[in-house]
Amino acid sequence: MKVPAARSLAAPRHQPGRSRRVTSWQSASMLILAGLLFGALLSACSSSSKPQVSRKPGTSKAPATAPAPKKKPSSTSKEPAGAPTPPGQSTTPSSVLSRCRSANLALTMGSQSAAAGSASAVFVLTNEGSSSCSLYGYPGMQMLDASGQPIPTIVVRGGGDAATRAKPSSVVLQPQAQASFVAYWGEVPVGAETSCPASAKLEVTAPDDYHYLVIAATLAPCSSGTINVSPVQSGVLRAGV
Repeated sequence: MKVPAARSLAAPRHQPGRSRRVTSWQSASMLILAGLLFGALLSACSSSSKPQVSRKPGTSKAPATAPAPKKKPSSTSKEPAGAPTPPGQSTTPSSVLSRCRSANLALTMGSQSAAAGSASAVFVLTNEGSSSCSLYGYPGMQMLDASGQPIPTIVVRGGGDAATRAKPSSVVLQPQAQASFVAYWGEVPVGAETSCPASAKLEVTAPDDYHYLVIAATLAPCSSGTINVSPVQSGVLRAGV
């Protein structure tokens, strides 16, 4: 009796081909997965390689075209030139007084003295203004004849007997206060002089003023009308040396 040939238990012929196709698909999948992983790694590396700029909370970078901030005005600003002085304020220190003006002064003659060919007279200035003022220095003088015309007059400040008086100093005159000066002159003709013209009036100009006061006074100074004057002093002086 023939024994039938045993069939091979090996896989059919087409199995190897199927397994090859499965293996190729798996290989392709692995390559794709590896590519994705490699791309992800590259992306992570590139993002981590960029420097990070840290900023404080609440701050932001200003735009390049941002305008410069405006300067605030100074707390100590100057007044514009020519601005009026506010009421109640003065532009001059209270310790500085204005000089006495002839318009606010009254002129009178005080004591007189004559001896040994010389004479002297005191002239008194009274502040008739409503505020205090000051005087400093020597007065000016000009002799006038009866018709009011000037006659030769030479005024020497601090000369002759006037040199014995005090030196110039500031004199403050309160309202109705008085100051005075002394005038000295010789009454003896000098050189070719035969007589000494006498005045009928006298112009007196206060120190640092341009306006004069007129007073009736008879003076006959010789030596071309030379008069030596003392500086203005406080109070009423006496004639003589």
